[in-house]
Amino acid sequence: MNQNPTVCLYMKDTFLCQAEGNLVDRKARELKGQMLPCGVFDQTIFYPQGGGQPADKGTIHINNETYEVVHVGFDPQTSQVIHYLDHEITAEPGAIATFKVDSEYRLLNAKAHTAGHLIGSVVQEISQNHLIATVGNHMPNQYSVLFTYDANNQNGLQEVYQQDLPFSSNDALIHQVNHRLLQLIQDKMPIDTTYADPGVLENLILPEGYEVPKGKPCRITHIQTLPPVPCGGTHVDNLSHFKSIEITKISMKKSSKEGPKVPKLSYLFS
Repeated sequence: MNQNPTVCLYMKDTFLCQAEGNLVDRKARELKGQMLPCGVFDQTIFYPQGGGQPADKGTIHINNETYEVVHVGFDPQTSQVIHYLDHEITAEPGAIATFKVDSEYRLLNAKAHTAGHLIGSVVQEISQNHLIATVGNHMPNQYSVLFTYDANNQNGLQEVYQQDLPFSSNDALIHQVNHRLLQLIQDKMPIDTTYADPGVLENLILPEGYEVPKGKPCRITHIQTLPPVPCGGTHVDNLSHFKSIEITKISMKKSSKEGPKVPKLSYLFS
């Protein structure tokens, strides 16, 4: 079997929703305890689930037969994208495949991921690094960003609110973040996504809490005026795609079984 990494075309163009590739492998693989037909191709436009972002939806057409993509995963050992399908591929390796991604679902997920990054950067900016984004959930109807505290914090949000900051309560923090988000949207801030090799990514000075993903293709995402961060997900190219991004509530969540509760900021966007 061809073990070459899959070329991930979605990394270069979020809005690329139709393309072609060559079939590399068609063996079945396990997904949640069930063996499913799969396809691996030399390149793909399908985003594999990861980084808090769901997999793309769509179809693959090979030799007059159409296959529904039921899930997309990533194999970190081979750096290949695995397309789980509704039935077995009958074509031989080398066959040309036509990919079609659900463009509305792609845009929804790209906006959700961009909004999550933006919220993380804005909160870290206005809290002067007292609140640091760690995990984003960009799944439909579950949109949220989890934060932790700076290394010296012993008392959670109460300690943050005692700092010389423009907010001193949950409601005030929500107001400040939403005001800043509205500003950035109104300014139609561009979003740059630039591929960088692992050496460049490892040497990038990152906001505290960010790490370079291991195994997956990655690039630098930069929302102007905010720090650049590494990310392998899909993003829109400009904040003009948004009408609004709003924090709706702050709740407290256990970061681990034995760890302290940390703030989770839930959000909506349009």
